[in-house]
Formats: sequence, structure tokens, C-alpha cells
Amino acid sequence: MKKLKVFSISAILIAICCSFLFSVSVSAASKKRNKFDHKPSGNIYYYDENGHTVKGLVTIRGKKYYFNEKGIQQNGWQKIKGDYYFFQIRNGCYASMVTSRRVNGIYLTKSGEARYNSEEKRKLNLMVTANQVMRRVTKRNMSKPEKLWRCYLKAVSYGYGGTGNDYDFRYYYSNWDVSYAEDMFYRGHGDCFAFASAFAYLANAVGFEAKVISSGGHGWAEIKGEVCDPNWAKGTGHIERYYRMSYDLSGVDGRPYYRGNRAYVITI
Repeated sequence: MKKLKVFSISAILIAICCSFLFSVSVSAASKKRNKFDHKPSGNIYYYDENGHTVKGLVTIRGKKYYFNEKGIQQNGWQKIKGDYYFFQIRNGCYASMVTSRRVNGIYLTKSGEARYNSEEKRKLNLMVTANQVMRRVTKRNMSKPEKLWRCYLKAVSYGYGGTGNDYDFRYYYSNWDVSYAEDMFYRGHGDCFAFASAFAYLANAVGFEAKVISSGGHGWAEIKGEVCDPNWAKGTGHIERYYRMSYDLSGVDGRPYYRGNRAYVITI
């Protein structure tokens, strides 16, 4: 009889504990339904009406968003099932698909797909690649300036060495940035124009308006009116000196004469 009583009490306690745990689980799940969830890591997920994380291309409250195979929200340029799309470089409900306008010179249709010719496809592939490289060298919870600095260090880390590009900028003005950026992203080395172009594409992936500039003899990038010269930084070893440098320092302490030599300028 005593054993039966002990067994009954134990069973009741187990039932109470299970009931408590179940109610907590249900409560936690209900708080994550039909909402974005921002993690401390910077990763952002969306939970559907059943409390499950969504994946792929998803419509939420009339807008389209993209989540990878792990359910992490993606932004910037993405290639999805052979088509190219652009999602605002923001977070949560603000990182929706962009439609019916141009981004980086590429026209996006009403349904969001990029419309392009063969040259524009090269640029699209570069921007998708730059976005992937940027993600590898940064953390999602970093600020934009922190991400830009990491991308600059990545650009500096590329190797020297020409790959056959030797453009006369008077005749190849429209897409020389693409050819030089391809040197770095696909082959891992290049000249000053390749360093500048690669960094400009990485900066664009972070969300900055980036320009790549040639004097005809030297190339650098420009962010918010400031010089970024990963090639000169690598050559001199003065990494910070050539990062977001004022044009007022042109020609000072061995710096190139940037000011007055912005002969060919391309905005990514």
C-alpha cells in the first residue's frame, strides 16, 4: 500500500512537471508566430503561423523576402534559381525585394527579376559574388563602418599580378570596372585598378555608394568623397593611411596626386 501511494505521488509530480514544460513550450512558440526574430548574432529569422522558420523566397504582408536554407534572412544582390534579385540592404521587414526600378544600373521588373544583356550579366555575377565575399569577412551584427573596414582589409589581402587587362580608358570607359574586379574575385590577383574595383564592389555590397576611379595611370576607390586605395596601402604597408583619406592629403608624404586626376569615374 505504501509503495502504491509513493508511486501515485511520483506520477502526479511527473504529470505536473510535464504540464508545466508543455505550457512554457507552447507559450514560447506562440510569441514567435508571424514575426521577425532578430538574434544577438545579427541573424534574422521569420516564424510563420505555425511557429516554424521560413526558407526561400517568401511573401510576408504583401512584400517578398529571401531566407537561405538555414532560415537566415538575406539582402543585397541574390541569384535564385537562375534569376537575379535585389533586396534592400537593411534588416527585418525593411529588407524587402526591390521592383520596377534600377539598382546599380540594372533594371528590375515588376516581379523583381533583373533584366540584363550579356555585359550586365557579368556585373550581376560580380555583385552576387561580392555580396558572398562580404558575408564571409564580416559578421552580421557589425555596423556598416565596421563591415567596410573588414572589406578594405580583404581588398588589401589580394595578390599583385596583371592578368592581361591593359585598357585604354578612353575607349573602354563603360565596363572596365567589371573586367578588373573579375581579376580579383575570380583569379585572386591584379593591378591597382583591380584592387580599386574589387573594393568598390565590396563596399557596394555593404550598402555604400562606391565609385572606382582611374587617372589613366593609377586606380583607387572613393567612398563618400574620401579616397580608399588598397593597392597603395599594400605596397607601402601603411594600411590605415590610405583608408577613407581626404583629398586634401593628395601628394602629401609620398601619397599619389589624387585630386585633379579623377579622369575616369564609374559608380558601381
